[in-house]
Amino acid sequence: TIYPYVGPVLISVNPYKSIDALYTDACRDEYYAARGAKRGEHEPHVYGVIASAYHRMMKDSKAQSLLVSGESGAGKTEVTRRVLNFLGETVGSDGGQDVGKRLMLASPVLEAFGNAATVSNDNSSRFGKFFQVFFDTGSGQIVGAVVRDYLLEKSRIITQAVGERNYHVFYMLLAGCSDDDRAALHLFSGPEAYAYLSSSQRTEIDGRNETAMFNEMLDAMIDMGFKEDETRYVCLALAAVLQIGQLKFNKKGDGAEIDALSRPTLGLLSGLLGVNQQYLEQSLTQRQVSARASSLYTVPLKLAEADALRHTLAKLIYAKLFAWIVRRINELL
Repeated sequence: TIYPYVGPVLISVNPYKSIDALYTDACRDEYYAARGAKRGEHEPHVYGVIASAYHRMMKDSKAQSLLVSGESGAGKTEVTRRVLNFLGETVGSDGGQDVGKRLMLASPVLEAFGNAATVSNDNSSRFGKFFQVFFDTGSGQIVGAVVRDYLLEKSRIITQAVGERNYHVFYMLLAGCSDDDRAALHLFSGPEAYAYLSSSQRTEIDGRNETAMFNEMLDAMIDMGFKEDETRYVCLALAAVLQIGQLKFNKKGDGAEIDALSRPTLGLLSGLLGVNQQYLEQSLTQRQVSARASSLYTVPLKLAEADALRHTLAKLIYAKLFAWIVRRINELL
């Protein structure tokens, strides 16, 4: 087993491979039916912990908490997914609300946008999350849920250590979008061609099917209740972040200007963001300074400042996109 007990704590040892026999429907139902049996009557298992917490909550009418903690690569994401799936499959929710199903569908969406490959873990969660699941005190069914996120690793959007990757969703997008969508998003190359994806010298994960993962993510979003227009805008924002990484600047006097070879990229970026190209260029190469309450002066940005500003814009867009996705998930739950 990969689940030994140490005192009151269940230890989850990451085997770095899939062990499907540990998570069969029969296994799940057995632990749920045991209704939190005494320790020793069943093998240690995450299902036993969640079943015990659930039945104790129903018996005592008191909230229960599960803390999943560990270093990067310990398996926190996988355990969390198993907990949510357990609740969705065993407890379920009112047929009209279907909160349990949507709660399970949230996992592939959050992992796509919030997880990345590191040197120690191919699916490392790069943000903190706190799930609150609400139950009907009578039926015990799920009636609502809230996801709270914090501390998204924004620096990963623009640079990664050697051997690591950016967030999964970028590679999924490039591999999985249709030819028509690729043309609309102006994405005609693989991840090796994009500065934000290639500097770490790693663009692939062995055994990971990015196309299948992309389709799974889109299906999950649609099944949760995201509108098709919303998924399209999400892809536009992702493509815009990639194009920002392609921009280059030259020194012009005391300031900076868009490199001539980057002007087509600037045009693509303005279209993806839906903003005027001239205003976008001014925003990337100039800043306004207030000398008095009624006086504004335009000051050119230095080359290093312009370069730093584009990275800030990329991080801001992605962070806002991630926050919106979490907020939308909560609305749909």
